[in-house]
Amino acid sequence: MTLIPMTGVILASYVDFSPIADVFVGVQMFGLSVNRKLGSVSNELRRLREELAVLEHQRQHLAETADETRIRAIVSESGSSVPEHCRAAGAVAAAERDRNAKLKRLAKLEKKQDQLLDKLLESKG
Repeated sequence: MTLIPMTGVILASYVDFSPIADVFVGVQMFGLSVNRKLGSVSNELRRLREELAVLEHQRQHLAETADETRIRAIVSESGSSVPEHCRAAGAVAAAERDRNAKLKRLAKLEKKQDQLLDKLLESKG
């Protein structure tokens, strides 16, 4: 506890500013915590966007393959291409489910990032 003499008033009076300092330190620590969380969310957003870019490329390739096998299954009179088409279509569906899950996660992370930025602005304001 630091006691600071008040100047211009009675010399024997002291004002204790330690509660104010504690609040200021608390705001600084709160800001550091928010900054750490923002860094973590930012890193996860970057990683997720990179994964989505790779997944989108893979999904496009799988979709092209599925289209080709579908055409072969239609043209083939023996029907031997049908199982191949079913596998390819299943792979496309799985890639789309994975992509949709990642897009939902991305939206949640962006919302969390916005909330953390709001908290940071409030703590500095």
